[in-house]
Amino acid sequence: MKRIVIQVGIALLLVLGIVYGGFKVYQQLPQNKETMATTTVRKGDFVVRAFTRGELRAVRSATLTAPNLFGQTQITFLAPLGAFAREKDLIAAYDDTAVTSRVVESQIELDKIHQQLLKARADLQLSANKDEVDLLTARYGVRRAELQMKQNELLSTIDARKNELTLEESKKRLERLQSDVQSKREQAEAQIRVLGEQRRKALIQLNRDKARVLEAKSLAPISGLMAVKQNFGAGGRFGSEVPDLREGDEIFPGSPVVEVLDLSELEVVAKVSEVDRANLREGQNVRIRLDALPGEVFDGKVKSLSSTASSNVMSGDPSKKFDVMFSIDMQALLKATGATPEEIRQIEETARQNRERTARAPATGGGRRGGPGGGPSAAGGGGAMQGGGGGAMMSAAGGFGNNSNGNAFGGGGNAGGNGFAAGGGGQAGAARAQNGNQNAGGAARARPSGQGAAAGGAQAGAGGRSGGGFANMSAEDRQKMQAAMQSALNGRNLQDLSQEERRQIFAQVQGQVPGMGAGRRGQNNADSDAALEAGPTKNSYGFTIEELKAATPPPPPGKGSGIEILLRPGLLADVEILVDEIKDAITIPMQAVFDRDGKSIVFVKTATGFEAREVTAARRTESTMVIASGLKPGEVLALSDPFAVKKPTAAQEKQQSAPAALPGGAR
Repeated sequence: MKRIVIQVGIALLLVLGIVYGGFKVYQQLPQNKETMATTTVRKGDFVVRAFTRGELRAVRSATLTAPNLFGQTQITFLAPLGAFAREKDLIAAYDDTAVTSRVVESQIELDKIHQQLLKARADLQLSANKDEVDLLTARYGVRRAELQMKQNELLSTIDARKNELTLEESKKRLERLQSDVQSKREQAEAQIRVLGEQRRKALIQLNRDKARVLEAKSLAPISGLMAVKQNFGAGGRFGSEVPDLREGDEIFPGSPVVEVLDLSELEVVAKVSEVDRANLREGQNVRIRLDALPGEVFDGKVKSLSSTASSNVMSGDPSKKFDVMFSIDMQALLKATGATPEEIRQIEETARQNRERTARAPATGGGRRGGPGGGPSAAGGGGAMQGGGGGAMMSAAGGFGNNSNGNAFGGGGNAGGNGFAAGGGGQAGAARAQNGNQNAGGAARARPSGQGAAAGGAQAGAGGRSGGGFANMSAEDRQKMQAAMQSALNGRNLQDLSQEERRQIFAQVQGQVPGMGAGRRGQNNADSDAALEAGPTKNSYGFTIEELKAATPPPPPGKGSGIEILLRPGLLADVEILVDEIKDAITIPMQAVFDRDGKSIVFVKTATGFEAREVTAARRTESTMVIASGLKPGEVLALSDPFAVKKPTAAQEKQQSAPAALPGGAR
């Protein structure tokens, strides 16, 4: 019996040994072995680099927009896409039939009023001659009656009385005739003044239409690559590709048509993450590699950094990033494209000319330039108005206006914005021109690359001169003017005063502030009249009539040098930013760092497992952290949280959810 028990015990031990051995073997199988990815803390020289990917972009560009030719207009000519245009090359032309017909109608109306004015002046001269004869006759009758009065001592009482009555009647007749002549002359002169004002308004309208004709051609303001804009008004289904503009398309005024990109000076625009943005500053050295020039490395610098982050929801990366601009060594870039020293010199000269052109161009500020050849409204007449904030306006009646605040002093001027009008005919609020197409101040579109034009009346067609009025006054004179105005008002509201009281206040302020005298206004009005008679000579981009007539299209793409063809905005570039170099730095990958309650935690491998430890970062990039304290070189870190609750695999979940088998198998 004892022997049997021993044999059974030995058998059980063998079975248990086999089971244990099988379990150990099962644990060693690859699909069931649990592994933990780790990394080692390293020490050595560490170069802090930031990497990003961007694209080439032109430093300067000029956008040409469709002119205001009385509504929607048609493109009759458009230079080919990708052509390299020189300054003053013809880029686009528009159908100006409607504007040309308006010019003819305005000219006919002006000639009609001019003939009426000449007739009125001739009639006044004839009437004046006839009245002069009548006055001489009446004076002769009075003189003869006075001579007859001297004979009264020799005549009877009745005859003497007759002479007295004759003298009295002759004097009354002369007085009536003088009064009638004066009244007729004043009436005729008033009619002439009315006709003169009508002629002036007709001349302003004619100049506006002529100025619109000058806008029917768009010339290149700078030398550069021609990029045609897309025709968003073509319609189509949502998500379909938007076609480019082409000849024959209808386009609304103010719509962008062509952008001229200056290829003589390029930069790289890219986006960086928040971590890299903290390590960047302007002036840091970078290395740039272009996909179009493999194997070439170009030096550059951090040019500018945005202070706010943005995200593109349409892209695959919804995270917010910061825009960064990088300059690039243009000489090295041009040499890499095969440019000769002479070609490089020409390109640098083009860059200099474009910079000067951009610097000379009048900036629009925050406002919108007026319609082509625009200017003062019909009520203002001949004023000068500068687009954007701070412009100045002078009305035909000699008043001053501040287009920035909408303040108008004097008669006839319209003030844009929220202001008040002082003097006869001034109108506060949003000023509109006679044809309803003129904007004075307010929100609008800024012309890229600093290109712009003095709005409206700064053109000769408007008859004014930009920069008149308050724009030429010093800051001290403006303060004196404001103090004098407040003193003259004495607490009263200017809008509550009558027209005569406003004129008196303005005359009082005018006498106290230098530079606001009548002589200066007269000079500006003289310039305005001369400019009106001369008509517009330039369009809103500053090109003269002769330059518009002599403009020719740029050569087709591919006819220029190979440099112009190879260098294109939009080429992809890899940028390596050399942030800093740290000697004997302790570094770990960012994957080994975990954020716990605002602290940086790592899991260090020990003999018994892993332990959590807080570390302090001296510097961090998107991929690496430089440790200031908390770790030693050679320590092993977990790349994942070893204490995280592990979810069962799909096979384990399936096995756990399967029903238990019935005894004896299925039936």
